[in-house]
Amino acid sequence: MSNLISSNAKFFSMSNGFTTVVYSVLLISGNKLAKTYWEKQTMIWLAEHDQHFIGNGCAGIDTIKHIEWIKDQFSDQKKFLMQIAQNTIDNKVWKVLEYQTNEEVVIKFLNKWVEIFESVKIEDIDFSNTYFWYAKSLDTELENYCEIHSIRLNKLGKNVKECCFICNDA
Repeated sequence: MSNLISSNAKFFSMSNGFTTVVYSVLLISGNKLAKTYWEKQTMIWLAEHDQHFIGNGCAGIDTIKHIEWIKDQFSDQKKFLMQIAQNTIDNKVWKVLEYQTNEEVVIKFLNKWVEIFESVKIEDIDFSNTYFWYAKSLDTELENYCEIHSIRLNKLGKNVKECCFICNDA
């Protein structure tokens, strides 16, 4: 089973294991860079793609249908989603993980992430779409972090460890 990241005709798939690795490093990088409400919400939304809760092979993202884009902020939002991947590559964020991973493969998937988001065009977006949430965080919960990994918590678990995408993978 694998997870598909897609945008219209462009797509790539990752194994369940590499999906966890890629999302983990994107969350570390993205949570450091997230400043706006949308960026913070997007990081929590990405953290909800925890296969321990939603199932293996169910963590894919359709960039056209699954992301709650805001029309007048689309360019900045798209730039942010590409920037978190580039920042991950530039800073070799995978090295902070508690396990070793294949650097070449991680970089390949992060570059594909950038390519997918580069291909998203404003005319393809249905701006009435909203994120599909399993358990949407309240606005007051935007600053709930894992003290170990400094990433925003999802609301899928019963405690902080289960709500941290990375702790829950350990």
